[in-house]
Amino acid sequence: MNETLPQLDRLIREKPHSTMLSLEAHILFTNNKTSEWLHNKSKEELKKLMETARKVCPEHKRKFKERMANIAANRKEIQMQRERDKQAAEQRI
Repeated sequence: MNETLPQLDRLIREKPHSTMLSLEAHILFTNNKTSEWLHNKSKEELKKLMETARKVCPEHKRKFKERMANIAANRKEIQMQRERDKQAAEQRI
């Protein structure tokens, strides 16, 4: 985790219009040494892996959007709770 934050910062500076999903995929691809793993596969196995990846990609994107929506909703709820607490504190004073 410690080495991913500098990578993420660098990628955000270099590719400011990239989505968080593509940045996450880039970091995982690099850290997991996926390229080396793929080069060790036969052409048939590589073709099967790519077909599978194309099929599951929409599901991964959907799940990612759900996660991001949940994070945004949680942040909004926390912000609203802080505002309510602040207003309650002001009313007490």
